Amino acid sequence: MGFLGKFKLNLFCRKLRLKGLDKLEILENFCPPICSSQDISTLRNLRVLSAEVVLDDYDEGFPTEIQRLMSNSDHVGCTSLCIYSYKDSAATAASIKKKVSDVVGQCFSRRNLQGLEVSCPMDNFPEYEAQYMCASLLKLELTRLEIEEDPMETLERLPNLRSLHLKYRSFLGKEMRCKAMGFGQLRFLRFEDLQNLEKWNVDEGAMPNLSVLTIEECTKLEMVPNGLRYVKTLKELNFVRMPKEFTDRIQAANGHEDFDKVSHIPTISVRNVSL
Repeated sequence: MGFLGKFKLNLFCRKLRLKGLDKLEILENFCPPICSSQDISTLRNLRVLSAEVVLDDYDEGFPTEIQRLMSNSDHVGCTSLCIYSYKDSAATAASIKKKVSDVVGQCFSRRNLQGLEVSCPMDNFPEYEAQYMCASLLKLELTRLEIEEDPMETLERLPNLRSLHLKYRSFLGKEMRCKAMGFGQLRFLRFEDLQNLEKWNVDEGAMPNLSVLTIEECTKLEMVPNGLRYVKTLKELNFVRMPKEFTDRIQAANGHEDFDKVSHIPTISVRNVSL
C-alpha cells in the first residue's frame, strides 16, 4: 500500500484489519474489538496511537485486552488511552471495580503512555511504589470513579504529570490534601462538579509549577486553600458556577479574608455565579 500517514477510525465500523499499513504513523480512535490489538505490532512506523476500550464490550476479560493492547504498542512513541463504561456504580460489580483499579495501576507504569482518561467506577487507588509510577504520563482525566479516599496521595507522585482534570463524581469524599513537593511538574489543574468536596488543603511547597487552576461547580467547597498564596507560578485562576458566598470571599472590594491568598495571581476570572 502507498503512503498513509494518518488514519482516524470510525467507531461505527464493525470489523477492520490494519495489516499492510506499513507506513502509517498516526492512528486515532483505535477500539478493540473492532480492530485486533495484534495488528498494532505490525505497524512498525506508528508514532502516535490513541485508543479507547469500552468495558461494556467485555465481561471481566477487559484487563487481558488492555494488557494485549499495551504489549503490542510498546514500539509506539506516544500513546493515549481512554477507558470507560456506560454503567453506573450500582450496576458495576465489585470485582469489576477492583479490576479497573488494577488496570489503572498498570497504566501508571507504562513507559510510553502520555495521556489517560478513565470514566467508570473503580476501587480506591492501591498503594504504588514511587519507582513504578509512570514518568511519561503527562495528562490525566478522571470521571465517575466514585472513590472515597483522597486520590491526591497517589496522583501527586506521578513525576511528569502536566495536566490533571477531576470531573463529575471522580471523588466522593469531603476533603483533599496536596502535600509539599507533590505534583512537581503540574501546570494545569481543574476540579469540576466534585459535589461533596468541602475542604481542599494545600501545603507550602505543593504544585510549585502550577500555572492555571480552574474550580467549577464544586458548590460545597468552603474556601480557597491558604496554601495557594505560596504558589507563585500561578498565572490564572478561574471560578465557574460557584456559589456567591464563595466568590465574595476573594473580592478585594469586600475586604474578605481570602483575597490575600490569591492577590498575587495576575488573572482571576469569576463566571456564572450561582446564588
